[in-house]
This record gives sequence, structure tokens and C-alpha cells, in this order.
Amino acid sequence: MQKRLAVLLSLCLLFAVGGCAPKADPLPTSPLSTEDPEMVQPNTDGKESSPDAPLALDDVGICGKYSDEAGDYQAVLVTLRQIVRGEEAVAIAEGYQPGSEDLPIEPLADSGSEYVAITFDVFIPEGYSMGDSGTETILPISITGLDGSLLNINGEPYLTTPIDISGSKLAQGGTSVTRQAVFALPQDFTEYLIAFGDGQIAYYSGQ
Repeated sequence: MQKRLAVLLSLCLLFAVGGCAPKADPLPTSPLSTEDPEMVQPNTDGKESSPDAPLALDDVGICGKYSDEAGDYQAVLVTLRQIVRGEEAVAIAEGYQPGSEDLPIEPLADSGSEYVAITFDVFIPEGYSMGDSGTETILPISITGLDGSLLNINGEPYLTTPIDISGSKLAQGGTSVTRQAVFALPQDFTEYLIAFGDGQIAYYSGQ
């Protein structure tokens, strides 16, 4: 009996002083990162442009896009990524399957013409006025002369209409989509500008 009491007293004393075994050090922790290294943040630093100071490939430009919600033009960003011509552009044009409401790509006028295909990104900034489902990202595109006016070749007006071949693509504020368009030009002709938007235009040098 006395031996049992002695054991109980020893246990009570052991718990009272916190035990004989040393406490393990807590595992080292590192602060939580607020950045995802794999997340690519879109470049929202847009540049203004003009026919006298056009943008180059991969420059981020500012242009206007009509907002049905606001009833006015609001700024979005556009980035021209690629210009291809010849067989590469023909392959892109031939892969276009227009729907019933889409404009077809017109056949080349003559053997001296060729297709030009462009790839570009449209970024919708936070704060752009839109409905719950987002906003359409189709932009007006035109081909102009180097002075920003109607394209003239050899003293004659040359009309060419870029056809957006990407269909309907909605975007929310803070997101971007990639689109493509096709148009025709005389072979090897490079003295033109690609103009995006309405209200405010983003001009890019042609190639």
C-alpha cells in the first residue's frame, strides 16, 4: 500500500513541474507568399499612339471600345502579337468557319494580292462598364495609310476590311483574350497602319 502511494505521489510531482522530458522546439514556419510565381500578370501599362508615333509588335496600346452599359466609349488595352503573310496567312484564313452571322473572308482580288493575318490580345480593365456575363471583346479594326487616312496605293484608294475570325469571346474586368483577324493587301506592301478601336485609336505599324 505504501509503495502504491509513493508511486502516485511521484506521478503527481512529475505532472506538477511539467514533466522531465524537454519540450520539442516548434517546427520552423515561413510567411505565406501572396504571389503565385506561375501566375502571369497582364501588362496594364498602355501607351497612347498616333499615325506619327505608331506602336510596334508587343507594345500595349490604349484604344476605345463602346460600352452598352455606359452608353459611351471606354478605354481598353490591345497588344498586337503577330503579323503573318503568304502561306501562313492562307492557312489561317482557310481554317475560318464563319457562322450564319459572321462576315466571310473575301477571295483575293488578283494574283498580286495576299492575305495578312494578325494575332492580338484585348485586355478589359477593372472598372469597365459591363453586364454580369462580361463584355464582348471584338474591336473595330481598320487598315489606313501611314498618315492615318484612307489607304492609297499608286494614287488609287485601296479598300480592305479586316475580318475578325475569333467569334464571340466575353471577358470580365481584369482579364484578356486573344483574337485573330484576316485582311488582304498587295504582295510585299508594308506602308500601312493597323488601327484598333473607336473613339480613341491604337495605331500599329504594318509589316
